[in-house]
Amino acid sequence: MRYSVLLLLSALLLSSCSGIKETPRAVLITGYDFTEFNKQGFLITPEGYSGPYESVGIFNARITPEVKKAPQVSGNMKNPAPLVDRQRYYSVFADGTEWFIENIDNESTIRELYKQAVAMGADAIIRFKVDIETQYNGSLSYPVYVVSGFAIKRKSGV
Repeated sequence: MRYSVLLLLSALLLSSCSGIKETPRAVLITGYDFTEFNKQGFLITPEGYSGPYESVGIFNARITPEVKKAPQVSGNMKNPAPLVDRQRYYSVFADGTEWFIENIDNESTIRELYKQAVAMGADAIIRFKVDIETQYNGSLSYPVYVVSGFAIKRKSGV
């Protein structure tokens, strides 16, 4: 009996120290602009392709942001701590420390897939898909982007 009461009290104490903090409302809207690729005759679509084509390759890219510990601010004004590019990184606090997490630029990720596909002779990526997963690093969590697609060479006049 004493053991179960002790166990119950321990569970209550641990659950009351969850560390949950208030957070502001946030809206994350992602979109992908394929215009620059379309102008070059390159097709990127989440759909399939109904015309004749040759298979070129399957792509799968996992983009994990850089995570850096914030530098300690020095009291020495001759050698101040380096500043971090706030456009490239956002900051979060975990375990009493500030961390900088890189913002992922989805457009550059698509450009990399495009370059790979063109280098292999493709003129389209079909079944294009982006998934956002959560990566855990100790008490930090942040988004990881998984981009995939099927590269093809469209046949014309067949």
